[in-house]
Amino acid sequence: MKGRGPFLYALSVYSLISSALMGAQFLCAGALVFLLYRLSHLGALSALPVFRSSYYDSAGFAFLAATNTALQYYLASLLSLDESARGARFGVVAVSAVFSTALFLRLSAGASFGAYSLAWAPMLFSYMLGGFCGALQDERENPFLGVRPGIFGPG
Repeated sequence: MKGRGPFLYALSVYSLISSALMGAQFLCAGALVFLLYRLSHLGALSALPVFRSSYYDSAGFAFLAATNTALQYYLASLLSLDESARGARFGVVAVSAVFSTALFLRLSAGASFGAYSLAWAPMLFSYMLGGFCGALQDERENPFLGVRPGIFGPG
């Protein structure tokens, strides 16, 4: 039971930070969709074909997937500084991916842009792509090499 304490602490902190980032990304994606909508109706994008709502949603989801991959990579890179076991890092990223994807589904269900039945798939893929690359990278490739934040270790 003693070995589970640091894992559960790291999982809790990682999931909390990741969920907060997901919420912020979601708000930024909503602002991007609204900006595109307003620009297309003001004539600023008149050279482009007429936008439909699916174009706005696609821009929002593309923004979310791209930023989520980068953020998860850097967050998992911080995690790899504190956790010594690769299996534990993999578990933290995988379980946190499920929590954050559930949060994304809840947020997108109540959003003005559509909640498609498979919208969770690119988010989960981007989460795992960035997170696993950051968690399983070689120590020399870590962008935070030499930094010791200690946010994922108890005490």
